[in-house]
Amino acid sequence: MPKIEIDLRSPDGNAFHLIGLAKRLCKQLEKDPDPITAEMTSGDYAHLLKVFKREFGEYVTLIGADENEEDDDDDRDDDEDDEEQSRR
Repeated sequence: MPKIEIDLRSPDGNAFHLIGLAKRLCKQLEKDPDPITAEMTSGDYAHLLKVFKREFGEYVTLIGADENEEDDDDDRDDDEDDEEQSRR
């Protein structure tokens, strides 16, 4: 199976697209998709990516994954700063 590249900054990086891809890969790999997709959807987007990489990292390269995770951290810091300022 050739390795698939997914740019997370594109529409292909959408959570719904990744879940659909996970289901298709499970079918090709003869795995049960239900526990994997259930775990993917049990948290936030970063958790979904972590599970996806763990299960399919051998077959899929996620481009922009590290940048995306850093952006999420930056957004949380900004939200925390906004909340702290609004309390003052």
